[in-house]
Amino acid sequence: DTYDLLKESSYLETKGQEPAQPGVIQPDPNDTSTLLFGFLNQFLDFSRAKSATFSAEFNPLSVKVKFDLTRMRYKGELAV
Repeated sequence: DTYDLLKESSYLETKGQEPAQPGVIQPDPNDTSTLLFGFLNQFLDFSRAKSATFSAEFNPLSVKVKFDLTRMRYKGELAV
């Protein structure tokens, strides 16, 4: 897999849980300059979390983004 090194340096985490690494990384079929990171939801419990943080290292670039999960709802359900 061409994204193995990126998988090893990418994480999604919530407070009080171990960080999860992506199971898959692939280019967006509609925009090849965009990468999509796929995480298995059985590794993260979002039910009590208020936020989640994604971080990745793209040497020399470091990315860290915090998501407010309380705003990511559709019809009362968390939409992730």
